[in-house]
Amino acid sequence: MASLTAHTALIGSSTSTSSTTYVDVTASISGTMKASTKYLVMCTAHVTNTSAARPWSMRLIERSDAAGAVEIDTSEVTRETTSAGSENPYMWTGIYTTTSNAPDDGGIVIQQKVKNVADTATTEYASLVVLELTELSEGTDYFVTTDA
Repeated sequence: MASLTAHTALIGSSTSTSSTTYVDVTASISGTMKASTKYLVMCTAHVTNTSAARPWSMRLIERSDAAGAVEIDTSEVTRETTSAGSENPYMWTGIYTTTSNAPDDGGIVIQQKVKNVADTATTEYASLVVLELTELSEGTDYFVTTDA
């Protein structure tokens, strides 16, 4: 029977930033991810911002032993809070194939930033679950459809 390898990351307490460049919300997920491997990535977070007038952004990246990081395609979301301090969701689910470089220390990380340094975005809760799909067959064990 096929088995699933799961990697997870949660934050134990809220994470805040007033940075206009991306900063990590979670540490790299635990466990060892493999290079050039297909994963199902599921992410959810609850975010507040101190300003109702300016947006904040979230995204997922893959860290690898190559220089820099790779943004997971379509994971970046920019939102404007309807009222200061109100909670807003961030969610992303998709299938992602890691780069050909060996992911460093687990690889996938949730990041956040604000549009203006006068604002503070706070992630109250974040959950990241990554399932390796190597031992499963697409079309038999799982199905993928995309909405164009």
